[in-house]
Amino acid sequence: MRYSIGTNLADFGFGFLEKIHEPIFLVHRLGKITKMNEAGRKLLRIAKVNLRELDSFVSSNTLELFRSSQEGYRRLKLGSSDLHIIARSLRDSDYILVEVKR
Repeated sequence: MRYSIGTNLADFGFGFLEKIHEPIFLVHRLGKITKMNEAGRKLLRIAKVNLRELDSFVSSNTLELFRSSQEGYRRLKLGSSDLHIIARSLRDSDYILVEVKR
């Protein structure tokens, strides 16, 4: 496992934001969700989406945006809903912090 400042910041950022009411997910660049907060678990239950479906959505959509850049911030609209996915990547990190907001 590779440790870097970016990885530590991603883990700290998740820990800092974990208690907020917006769903957040810590996603590995290979497309696997490694952590989610309680609001993220509630979103999955309410939307009746299993973790495998969410993993495939994240790996096919969100991760494609970060293949070429070292760091960045991207905002995606989820279909026709009023939800947005906000994804942040940090330099030299294998993780992307993903938030779901209205």
